[in-house]
Parts: sequence; structure tokens; C-alpha cells
Amino acid sequence: MRHGIVPLLLLFSVPAYAQGGRDWSTRDRVVIGDFTRITSIAAAQDRVYATSPTSLVIWNPQFRQWDAPITPTDPTLLERVFTALIDPLDNSLWLGRVDGWVHFQPSIQSWDRGLVPGGVQEIAFDMDQPIAGLFIRSGGAWLLVPR
Repeated sequence: MRHGIVPLLLLFSVPAYAQGGRDWSTRDRVVIGDFTRITSIAAAQDRVYATSPTSLVIWNPQFRQWDAPITPTDPTLLERVFTALIDPLDNSLWLGRVDGWVHFQPSIQSWDRGLVPGGVQEIAFDMDQPIAGLFIRSGGAWLLVPR
């Protein structure tokens, strides 16, 4: 009989901070993903992006804080990422995948992607004409992903 009372007492003695998160701000509620394997890093003066096969995090050096991990709507989107660049015009993130590219715009939480026949070897911006878009080297040629 005693064994049945102890679990019942434990059930009703849960501290207030552990009962639901309605009083916690969204800034204090974060689910941390698995970042034991970093697949790409891209840095600018005001932010650093890091990707894992499942999530993206953003470091804000000015405030010395990480933003909450961001998970794309398509869970496979970050699986084959191997390189990253920050767009010099809008600070969005361009990612190179083995089979294409991914573009993340943090201001509107938008994800775009495209496939590249022959695969991606590297990505770059022309700093003389950054408005042109992202250049992708595939095989022996450079392709342009316009804005």
C-alpha cells in the first residue's frame, strides 16, 4: 500500500517552475539541437551562422548571445550542406549542398532551395557586383543563381 502512495505524492509535489511554461518568456524557452557535428560556418561583422545536419544557429557577437536554434520546414534541407556564405547585401545565408543550394532569409524566416545538375563544388559572390546573385561552380563551369 505504501508503494502506491509515494508516486502519487511525487506527482502532486512538482515545483511550480516545472509545471508548464506559460509564465516563461519565449527568450527563456529554447530547445537545443544536436550540434556535435558542425557542417558549415559563415561569419560577418554582426553575426555568425553555424549549421548542423538538422538545425541552424546564429551568434550575435555584439550582445554575446546565441539565437534559438532554427529548424527548416523540410527536415532534410541541411543534411548535405558543406559550405556557407553570408550575402553581402542583406546578411541572409547561402548554403552549398552536395546537390544544390539553400538560401535562408532570417528577417522573414524564409527557406529556398535549388538543385544543380552535376553537383556543387563551391559557392561565391562577385564583390564587384554583389547584386548579381550567387555563383556556383559545378563541373567545369560557373552558374549564377539570380536574386
